[in-house]
Amino acid sequence: SDGSLIHADCIISATPPEVTFGALIGRPLPREYIKEYKSGTSRFSSLHAAFACDAPTLPFRGDLIFDIPEKYRPRLGGRHLVLREFSHERSFAPEGKSILQAMVFCDERKALELISLRSKRPADYRLNKLRLGGDIEKIIISRLPALSGLIRCIDLWTPATYNRYLGTSCGSYMSFILPPSKIPRRRSCKVRGIKNLFLATQWSMPVGGLPIAAGEGKRAAEAAVAYLKEKEERPAPLPRRHLKKSVAE
Repeated sequence: SDGSLIHADCIISATPPEVTFGALIGRPLPREYIKEYKSGTSRFSSLHAAFACDAPTLPFRGDLIFDIPEKYRPRLGGRHLVLREFSHERSFAPEGKSILQAMVFCDERKALELISLRSKRPADYRLNKLRLGGDIEKIIISRLPALSGLIRCIDLWTPATYNRYLGTSCGSYMSFILPPSKIPRRRSCKVRGIKNLFLATQWSMPVGGLPIAAGEGKRAAEAAVAYLKEKEERPAPLPRRHLKKSVAE
């Protein structure tokens, strides 16, 4: 941002492709990404909320998934609520307390609506977040009445949050949602025409996610090491004066 340059033997980019090729190196997206973006394939978007719970345990273990009541679906942009508890990680909450995480898979339309609202009317966006948190809390209580009066929302993040931190246009926290008929295909971590730039991103391998991102990071590191090794083993160019003499002979 201050115009300074940082020189490196290799660059590994972990940003989404639209950021890497658009904002960082100023190139059009490669054909394989354009095809995916234009194929009508959806991208993962979601609302997340975290709740503090004044109880040592919750009325379920692991994950609980259930349908969202019809009246809340237009506002939340999704059909299912995913709840997750963390009793296996006691350090996540003080003794006698619990953490409850809620997630709604929302559609791209809702994601873009939230991103636009935050950009154009940030005050309205903040109020909308409070309302969304309240809606999710009511849905949880209706399904698990034992938690009434025991939970409070301590954080809520939306596709606009992922858009702000990561630059993904629809606020994706994972990459593409593939239909059952489509087999995931891994893309190259190399960038055509830039030998020392490598991609380490979940977008290289749909459907994305943390384990895939970690694997793609390993693959990019291996490619960078192979490039540097090849560069070291390449014979050094002859001095210019020696070249002139060789040509003359």
